[in-house]
Amino acid sequence: MQIKQADDVAEPCTDVLSEWPATALAALFDRDCIRFEDGCALPLMWHWLYFPAAVRGRDIGEDGHPVRTGALADAGFTRRMFAGGRTRICHPPRIGETLTRQRSIRDQTTKDGRSGPLHFVTVEYRIYAGQHLCLREEQDIVYRPAATADPAPKAPRAPAPPKAGTAIHSVSRIWHEADLVRFSALTYNGHRIHYDRDYATLVEGYADIVVHGPLIALFLLECASPHPVYASAGAFEFRARSPLYVNEAAAYSIYEAREDALELECRGSDDRLVMTGHLHL
Repeated sequence: MQIKQADDVAEPCTDVLSEWPATALAALFDRDCIRFEDGCALPLMWHWLYFPAAVRGRDIGEDGHPVRTGALADAGFTRRMFAGGRTRICHPPRIGETLTRQRSIRDQTTKDGRSGPLHFVTVEYRIYAGQHLCLREEQDIVYRPAATADPAPKAPRAPAPPKAGTAIHSVSRIWHEADLVRFSALTYNGHRIHYDRDYATLVEGYADIVVHGPLIALFLLECASPHPVYASAGAFEFRARSPLYVNEAAAYSIYEAREDALELECRGSDDRLVMTGHLHL
């Protein structure tokens, strides 16, 4: 199936790295010091807090995302998941800078999954401070058809793979409803799977309200931040493996793969693998 989106290339947009979004996320992470002054380097991947899309209420769909139009929507791919990504850091953005973001579609393909067809879209973002490239990011977005009243039975889940080794740092964290609402507001994300239990379970087929993938990735990086590799990191990649649900205890663990690289891992309360990540110089 060949599907081409209408917005393969978007107009560049700009934003100023103001102090407030970073301060708000630091508070959500229970940081003792949450002050960010002009010139401070933005923590890794916190650029996700910026460049919010201003969408009119009448242009929001049933799922809380902007209404999708064009070939992808016409083909019935209406459910959206953030599956992972890869980022190359060239010039860490700093509070107070005015940044420009360029967006384009790098690749897309349709495959058969365990629960039906899946459409994979790779979106590339390039973020500049003036003429300097700050980072180049690829995001993997997966679209699924609308849920049916009688969904096909899921294949049995494979046993959880062994852990990466002995963790150098591990912490347990539970995300409650208020946490998810605050993060949705901070990132201007209206997706109802993150706050509407009936919609998440009855329409999209999840077991409960779903924790944001970016929130899990950002907290994994927060756990890795004391390590020297974090301070000099040149690349980060992550992959979502299974949903994490509200009020579920999860373990966030950091492993030293080698002197210049860290492996990051989040596991759910039943030891299933929720997300993996790799951070290196």
